[in-house]
Amino acid sequence: MGRETTLLHYPYVTRSLEHLVRFMDHMERVLMGPEKLMRGLSIGSRGSGIGKAEDLERITRNIQMRAEERILEMEERLDKKLEKRLESSLQQRLENSLQQRFKEVENSLEQRLQKVENSLVQRFEEVESSLKKRIEAVLVVVGGLHGGR
Repeated sequence: MGRETTLLHYPYVTRSLEHLVRFMDHMERVLMGPEKLMRGLSIGSRGSGIGKAEDLERITRNIQMRAEERILEMEERLDKKLEKRLESSLQQRLENSLQQRFKEVENSLEQRLQKVENSLVQRFEEVESSLKKRIEAVLVVVGGLHGGR
């Protein structure tokens, strides 16, 4: 059939994956900062540090939720692009298959027509030859009748 094609053979898939990896690296760096800060606050904090730690946890959760939403959006866009690409590919394959089948049927019909034509020509030649022989025989008989008078 041909080479096996994976999703990574499509440029937009690899670009999207590269963007996703960069985004995840960025989010990891962003999330590492507050975690280290929260650890420091919870160990040596007094009074107002607890509120800051809770704020950082809330911010971290919000960032994680946004990151997950962004990842889901990217997956949905990729799915839509892949679906369109697959539909296009399947449509092209179907068109090619139909064209090939049409050519096969057309060739088959042409061959059958040629056989019928050859058969008719042969039969015509046989009938023509038979008629010529009969006409010659009739002429011989008629000529013999004329010659006998």
